[in-house]
Amino acid sequence: MSDALFAKLKEVEPNIANEYKAVVKGNVVGVEELKKIILKVVDAKGPGGSDISSAEAEALVLIIESGELSDTAKRALDGALRTKNVMQSIVSGTAVEIQKDDPELTAFHSIFAIKYTGKIKFYSKGTNLTYAPSHYQAIAQLVKEGKIKVVKVQDRGLSATIGADALYVATRNTFFFFEHRGEANYFSHAPTSSMRRPMRCRTGSICRHP
Repeated sequence: MSDALFAKLKEVEPNIANEYKAVVKGNVVGVEELKKIILKVVDAKGPGGSDISSAEAEALVLIIESGELSDTAKRALDGALRTKNVMQSIVSGTAVEIQKDDPELTAFHSIFAIKYTGKIKFYSKGTNLTYAPSHYQAIAQLVKEGKIKVVKVQDRGLSATIGADALYVATRNTFFFFEHRGEANYFSHAPTSSMRRPMRCRTGSICRHP
């Protein structure tokens, strides 16, 4: 583990910095030990409770992007991040609802504008439904009325490292848009033709580009 990485981690989240330093032996990261760091972060008895904070998420991103992990360790960390419990902890700890009259939703509505969605029509194997332009316009209207909530997940790009762009939970009538590192607009990865192709999106699952 480089001194530079440890210094960055220490500044962002001291607990993870110390935990990570303890599992690095001779510059080799123990895979099982790395998994334990994730489990400890989401441990309800831990210092931050069971939710992953934005600071903890940023620390994990620094580890992922450090270039110091072996391919085996990367796969282990990737697998841990994909588990239901960890994803729930990320959302619970870093999600912020955008109110229907918040100016930030202007970016959301611009993505769903008819000039982008007017020619979209595709079949989703996940929902077994066909999506047409009228559906996107209905979504935009329901968001304006506050009947569908829009939430941004401020996880410093952690979920994006496993390809997460957006998540729709039908039982909660809520859209979750995941932060992408270095991008201020949470909606630039929305499932519209502005991306030139639709994203694969199942109700209650993560959406990503095919």
